[in-house]
Amino acid sequence: MKEKRKKLNKLLSINYKFFKQEPQKLIEIINKYNKNRLIQGFEIAVSTQEEQKYLIEFAKILNKYNYILNLHAPTLENIEQYKKYLDYAVEISKITTQKTNIVFHPINAKNILKSKEQTNKYVKELLKYIEQKNYEKNIELSIENLNDIKEVKRLKKEDITDILNQNQKLKFTYDIGHELVDKKEAKIEQNILIERINNIHIHTHIEQQDHYPLTKNKKDKEITTQIIEKIKRQNNNISVVMEYALDYIEGNTFEEKIKNYINEANYMNL
Repeated sequence: MKEKRKKLNKLLSINYKFFKQEPQKLIEIINKYNKNRLIQGFEIAVSTQEEQKYLIEFAKILNKYNYILNLHAPTLENIEQYKKYLDYAVEISKITTQKTNIVFHPINAKNILKSKEQTNKYVKELLKYIEQKNYEKNIELSIENLNDIKEVKRLKKEDITDILNQNQKLKFTYDIGHELVDKKEAKIEQNILIERINNIHIHTHIEQQDHYPLTKNKKDKEITTQIIEKIKRQNNNISVVMEYALDYIEGNTFEEKIKNYINEANYMNL
């Protein structure tokens, strides 16, 4: 199993909207505009069986180019579905011969306390499943802080520190953009959060509309860069995912959008 490179890697966030291109065509377009290796890989979200089949073919092609391939898990209905998703993630890992990071959303329940309890229960069971199935060389689980959506209160990074304390093998995905859209002061202080970070999501927003490129907000770009620089001083083995919605990236054609998406890595200057 190949180890990921020990540095700050910049990844594109990819979902079903990119799958209108055949896998070979998609990687050709990406490679065309990534000649300087501004991008080191991808964090990919798949939900349906059709999307999972697409990703298997994409992973086979991707493996020729030494790109990182990580996953963003969908929100599923029960623990058995999550275990089945882990089985699929291991299949991807075996294709890429890399250890695959899986971003996991906390569970939403009727209040914050119940959400923490249910999330902790799921995390413990999934980590146990990974150990029992001997998946530890293939995959790792990384929990993400969320933003509120209207009246729905979701777990913030402060809410998941207890979960990290209770689960030593759990990693942390710090979504800076989620704090920015919540109008919170985005910052990171607690050592356990910095130590466990293996993944960062960056993006900005227009009003409550999330996942815009940071070129849309100079102040948010400066805040995001400062936070990443602080984290790098203590933990440099991380990936930074430009989690930008394809619809919000400038360009009149799909290929123009890919070109501009890749060039966003220059703007961040990480």
